[in-house]
Amino acid sequence: MTGIFMKPTENKWYVKYHDNDAIEKILLRVRKRFYKYKLPESKLRIFSKLLYNRNVVTDEDMDRFFNTSLRFIPDPYLLPDMETAVKRIRKAVENKEKITIYGDYDVDGITSVTILYQYLESLGCPVDFYIPDRNDEGYGLNCNAINKIKNSGTKLLITVDTGTTASEELLYANEIKLDVIVTDHHECKQIKVGNCDPCDMIPSALAVINPKRMISKYPFSELAGVGVVFLLITALMCNIEKAFDLYGIYTMIGTIADIMPITNENRIIVTNGLKLMQTKCPIGIKALLFETDSSKSVSASLVAFQIAPRLNAAGRIGNPARSVELLLSNDFRIAREIAKELCESNRTRQQMEQTILDEAEKMMEEQFVSDKIIVLHSDNWHHGVIGIVASRLTEKYKRPCILLCKEGEHYKGSGRSVPGVNIFDLLCTVSDVLLKFGGHEMAAGMTLLKENLDVFSVRLAEEAEKMITPNMLVPVIEAECELEYSDIDLDLIDMLKLLEPYGTSNPLPTFLVRNILVADIDTVGNGKHSRVHLSGADQSLNSISAISFNNTNEDLNCVKNDTVDLMCVITENNFNNKTYLNVQIKDLNLNAVSLKPIVEYKTKYLSFINNGEVTDDITLKRDDISVVYRFLKQLEQEPCTNLNIAYAARKISVISGRDINYARFRICIDVLTELDLIESVCTDFVSYKIINKTQKTNLMLSQIWRKVSKVI
Repeated sequence: MTGIFMKPTENKWYVKYHDNDAIEKILLRVRKRFYKYKLPESKLRIFSKLLYNRNVVTDEDMDRFFNTSLRFIPDPYLLPDMETAVKRIRKAVENKEKITIYGDYDVDGITSVTILYQYLESLGCPVDFYIPDRNDEGYGLNCNAINKIKNSGTKLLITVDTGTTASEELLYANEIKLDVIVTDHHECKQIKVGNCDPCDMIPSALAVINPKRMISKYPFSELAGVGVVFLLITALMCNIEKAFDLYGIYTMIGTIADIMPITNENRIIVTNGLKLMQTKCPIGIKALLFETDSSKSVSASLVAFQIAPRLNAAGRIGNPARSVELLLSNDFRIAREIAKELCESNRTRQQMEQTILDEAEKMMEEQFVSDKIIVLHSDNWHHGVIGIVASRLTEKYKRPCILLCKEGEHYKGSGRSVPGVNIFDLLCTVSDVLLKFGGHEMAAGMTLLKENLDVFSVRLAEEAEKMITPNMLVPVIEAECELEYSDIDLDLIDMLKLLEPYGTSNPLPTFLVRNILVADIDTVGNGKHSRVHLSGADQSLNSISAISFNNTNEDLNCVKNDTVDLMCVITENNFNNKTYLNVQIKDLNLNAVSLKPIVEYKTKYLSFINNGEVTDDITLKRDDISVVYRFLKQLEQEPCTNLNIAYAARKISVISGRDINYARFRICIDVLTELDLIESVCTDFVSYKIINKTQKTNLMLSQIWRKVSKVI
């Protein structure tokens, strides 16, 4: 294993810049607008900073942000080709022409297919849908599918969440005289002729409705695919309120699932969709929630983490049409059967994901891995799951990651990156060995021939070494503003609710809180997570519990009585009709108060090693050696090969009640090593191995012990 895959580099912390004059102006507006909430002045100032961060500054901005009435959604006819599409669909409905909807296999595509199918079916129109198989057909339109659809008697094909870049496939549709309307939200390919400005390269279709087209007059370009379809239905119905009442819930689900920015129209769609779901939850979604035993209230997180993964699972490892069938179902019994199937697919997906993750991490231990990028492959991995695993590896090791799996004579890969490293640009440097690739800064997909696999891996590692600087790989955590410990209360929760729903471009705020005392710390979730009990440094305020997921106490470098600074998000927990604070730790660092003695005792240890200088506070007693040795023996069973010395010294002190400072711990390690009780390699972290000995050892055989021992 290369050194890079030990504990990742410490995160960089930043607090967003705030223009104080601008904050004061926002504060005046906030006082007037939110007076009825009777929030304390300190909370209003925090709220003003959060609005500033979201560029909600003027009265007009606030009207736009907080007024989520459907009437603020612009005229759908501002989208390009909308009028042409509406006329052609109305003609097809009038003439009873068969219409087929062609969608993507993710949740955005599934919900897009569902709402358009429901609408056209309600008009008595012959309608069908087609979703390509992820493994056999891949993403987007393909000519074989178009031919099947044409031969089924279809007169009009409508794509949803796909089609903008399918130039060759749509030329084929023209050749076989199949009318096509494209609805999509993906980026358009650009073409530049001579000295002219670049322009969109639009496929040859009857209509291409896409808010990202340069000619679009629609003011918001970040709609989900299902958002575009909803506007098409709105144009056809001429009544947005009625359209939303019928199709708003699925439009909301697709928007959240596709991780679209929750601003402008998307904020209106999500806010109103969540409200509607509280009173008109569709049968298919009810069945899905029933099978998950979910008792959580309707929220964006419920959609993102409970509903979306299960709808997505069919597209990853099964048949995505089953998810459409669930959403179209009007029979709860049938819906439950499909929901069970999707939940089982999701469990299978999770198991596959964990298996691939375990195999990938084992590969990283057994073979060379570049210091700048992770590139791994297997003939046994599933293409529908490797993207999720790549995300998990990227998150854990703070490196771009590409995983590839074998499909016939090809390898297909999925990559994820970290902020500041453009994985698409990286793939461009090795494009000559790829059959095809695509993506953006943070995620990409690729296909290559089997014989090019090794050269691809080697060259990509070389390019990563040149392109990626060490500074790019240091994770950054940015706080929206600083809080005092006393600010963390239920009033803060009430204030944060005003910014909901949260999501991309409107994230749940991260706060920096300094100078907090760790009252206690324990582990939960079979030792996977840490629960930290916090109090103000003067201990005058109530203790607050905070959770750090997937971090042990050692990962946090945190023990009882430490003084710490932390980055956190703050939400609420409802239990037995009571509301509790829920603090989730994103990162935690020792405060200067706790760091100072560590630095001092490092210096004293070095003075002892280099100059033989012994002070009273680094001398040892026999019991000091004993407690350190017992601690190491116990810990080795876990196992632990890289132990943070500063953490271990403080941990032993808490457990034993003895004063084991940094210097004393290091010297104990040196004594135990000198006596052949352990083998060790020691810097700020110690790797060690206990050497079994049955006989007692005379400490006086150690020269180091004789220098530092203190006779009782």
